[in-house]
Amino acid sequence: MNARANDIGSYLRGIAYPPTGDVAYPRIRQLDASRLTGETWEAATCPVGVRLEMIGTARAVDVAYRTRRDDEAVFTMWRNGHQIDERKAVLGDGVARLNLGKGEPDNRAVVYLPDSMQPVISAVVPINGLLEPAPLQQRWLVSGDAITQGRLASTSARSWPSIVGRKVGLDLVNFGFAGAGPGDIHLAEHLVEQAAAVITISASSNIWDLEPHTVGMAYESTIAALGLVRRGHPATPIIVVSQLIRPDAEAVANRLGATLADLRTAVEDAVTDLIADGDAKLSLVPGSDILAATHLVDKVHPGDEGHTRIAAKLAVAVYDVLQAGGPEESFDALRPEGGRPSAGTTFGPEFIQGGVPESHDHGFVGDGTSAEPNGSEKSAPEPTARPTRSRTPGLKRRVGPEADPRPEPEAL
Repeated sequence: MNARANDIGSYLRGIAYPPTGDVAYPRIRQLDASRLTGETWEAATCPVGVRLEMIGTARAVDVAYRTRRDDEAVFTMWRNGHQIDERKAVLGDGVARLNLGKGEPDNRAVVYLPDSMQPVISAVVPINGLLEPAPLQQRWLVSGDAITQGRLASTSARSWPSIVGRKVGLDLVNFGFAGAGPGDIHLAEHLVEQAAAVITISASSNIWDLEPHTVGMAYESTIAALGLVRRGHPATPIIVVSQLIRPDAEAVANRLGATLADLRTAVEDAVTDLIADGDAKLSLVPGSDILAATHLVDKVHPGDEGHTRIAAKLAVAVYDVLQAGGPEESFDALRPEGGRPSAGTTFGPEFIQGGVPESHDHGFVGDGTSAEPNGSEKSAPEPTARPTRSRTPGLKRRVGPEADPRPEPEAL
C-alpha cells in the first residue's frame, strides 16, 4: 500500500502530543512552555524518539519531509537488528530513499528521523513492493536529561533509549530533555498523562550544578516526583536509574555543599525507602558503575559506546520488570519472539564481557530478536528486611553488611 499524507500517523511511533503551533511532534504541551527553561522547551520541540515503523515486501521506501532547522543529521533505517541504510537530510523539502534490505516481510523496519532538524513527514511511499504500518507495541516512557535525549550519540537511533526500544520491542516515548532534573514535578506530570506498560526515570547530574540541590532537596524531590507518577500509574513498573558517573562532580561540593556522590545516595535512598514502604513495582538501577570516565566524550555525556553500555544494563532491567507482571501481563505472550536480553555476549560482539566495541556499529547481531542468556542465571539474593525510616532530609544510607540488600549489577 502507498502511504499518503492523510495516513502518515499510522506509521509514526513515539508521539507524545498532537501538533501545536509550528511544532509537528511536541514532547511537552506548549501551554507548559512558560514553566520550563528555554533549553528544556527547545529540546521539547525536537521530535526525539519519533520514528516510522513498517513491515512489508517493498525493497525501499521514499520518505518525503520538510525540515525547519539546518544541521548535519541523517535519516537511518534499521531492520533485523542492524542499521542498513542512512541518508543525509536537507534543509527544507526533501525525499530520503532508504533501502529496506532483505528478509521476511514481517520483520519490523524502523526509520529514525533527523530530530535536531525538526522534520515533518509528508509521505511514505514503498518502492518495488508493499508496505503497511508495523503492529503496535507496548508503550515505554523514558524520562531524563540530555543523556536520555541522546546528546552526543552519533544518531538518534544510537541513543540508549532507542537501542533498548529495539532490543526489547517497545514503543519508546522519549521524555529526555536537556536541562531537566530527576525531581521536576512539571515533567513528572507529563508521565502521569501518558499510557504506559513500563516507565524509566533517569536521574540527572544537573541537580549538582545547573539547579543545585542539597542532599535533603534531592531526597524529597525524588519522593515527591515518584509519588506523583505512582498516583497516575498505580500498577505500572517504574525503574529509576540513579546518576551516571561524572568525575568532576563526584567528590566536589556544589554551591549548596553537596557532592554528586551525596546526591546520588539521596536519590537511591529515596527509591529504596519507597520500595521498603511497600512499592513492589518500583526498582532501582544504580548508575555509578554503568560507565567509566573513558566513555564520556566531554566529561559529562557519553558517546555511542557509552550509550550502548547503558542500553545493555537497561534492556535487562526493563525486560525483567515486564516479565515479572504475571501470566495476565506476560511480556512474552505479547512478543512471541521474546526472551530475556543479556548484558553479555548475546547482545553481539560489542558486549563481550569486559570488552570494548570494535567499531561504531552498535547494532545487534542476528535477526533482531532477543536471545536466551548463555548458561544458567544466578538467583538474586533475598532482600534483607529493612525497617521503615522516617523521611528525614539528608538522611544517609546506613553502612555495614545490611546497608544495601540489592544484588550486584551484572557485569558488562
